Amino acid sequence: MKLKDFPSNTVTVVCQHIFDQSRPIKLAMRDQETMLLMLCGEEDHDWDNHRPRVVGLGHLLERDMRMGELEIDAGYEANLVKNCWTISSTPEEDLQ
Repeated sequence: MKLKDFPSNTVTVVCQHIFDQSRPIKLAMRDQETMLLMLCGEEDHDWDNHRPRVVGLGHLLERDMRMGELEIDAGYEANLVKNCWTISSTPEEDLQ
């Protein structure tokens, strides 16, 4: 199912960098249900002072319509490397 086919109010957890638009989305994950996680892919997050934010998927798709064409099945993730999305199974420990 492509992201554009999800309801616009689909719960999507983002890091501060995605929330404030200071970095692009480079990692998108889908849990076993329909919750999505979209991150910048960097390791320098200050989770104590900048907790993850929850937004509706529609807000992110409005910023970048190309994201709507991305297809992520339950339990999978997409990584953006050199402008190409690579889909792979999410490790079990990352889904919990």
